[in-house]
Amino acid sequence: MRKMLVVMIAVLVTAAAVTAVPAQENKPEELTPAAGPEGGEMTVVASPEEYKRHLEAERQAIAREREALVALREQVKKDMEDLIALQKTIEDQLAAQDKREDEKIKKLVKIYSTMRPDEVTPLIMSLDEDTALRVLYQMKPKIQAEVLALMSPALAADLSKKILRKDF
Repeated sequence: MRKMLVVMIAVLVTAAAVTAVPAQENKPEELTPAAGPEGGEMTVVASPEEYKRHLEAERQAIAREREALVALREQVKKDMEDLIALQKTIEDQLAAQDKREDEKIKKLVKIYSTMRPDEVTPLIMSLDEDTALRVLYQMKPKIQAEVLALMSPALAADLSKKILRKDF
């Protein structure tokens, strides 16, 4: 019953739309939007040729949209590849920088290891905390103990905790 009512309304709307559009001489009739049975828009056509032209125009529009989507997908794919390459370059540069810093820290550890603990302690305390922790971590345990013993108890405890957690 409901389907039949929807069909009847669609026929009435279609008939009203067709009669509402005046015919013009030497011009094909315009497509007229009308409310479809589901509330969507449907196009009313006056002739089969007009319907074919309308369908062809829709096909062409869909084809253009498909081409645009394909081009967009290709662009996104290219952009992703570029971003992945850039990420790899950055990671390689960071790894190289880390390696250079590690080499510098090892050299500093060798230098500090040749010095007496009472000479090294003020130097280590004057370094930024991250560098001081990295230097202390790489020192032999005996030298670590002697250097920490010459520091204030609070600073030695803080550095010791961070060394245990490798919080640097």
